[in-house]
Amino acid sequence: MIGTCTELMKVLGNEKEMVDGYKSRPTYHVTTMFLGGNQEKVNTEIFKSYSDGQKVEIPIRALIFVPGKIMAAVCFPSTLIENKFPHMTLLLGSWAAKFSNDALTATCSEPSQPFYDLYHKAKNQEMGGSAYAQKI
Repeated sequence: MIGTCTELMKVLGNEKEMVDGYKSRPTYHVTTMFLGGNQEKVNTEIFKSYSDGQKVEIPIRALIFVPGKIMAAVCFPSTLIENKFPHMTLLLGSWAAKFSNDALTATCSEPSQPFYDLYHKAKNQEMGGSAYAQKI
């Protein structure tokens, strides 16, 4: 595990403007479900189990960093989550927050992709407290 959300926030601070053109997020959160106007989702178990404003410590298992674009923390909160790749967007460069999903999907969803193995080791807590990095 790289650390917890609280530990990482101490490093990132609460500044809106960051060095090298990166901006921190106004709030840090893990999206459990994106409704996007889809009213059918209100009948799902995820929606029904949701509690607004719930605060939990989130272990961060890995970071994905696309230089100049975005940084996101890969995490696996102990709650129901719709997102295939649970994460928390940390820093924004030239990409919007929604591109965290795209970066994870493009690098972690298929065995042939560069971070597939590392992502699944993180998910299964097989990293043993060590941080792994791989340049693509």
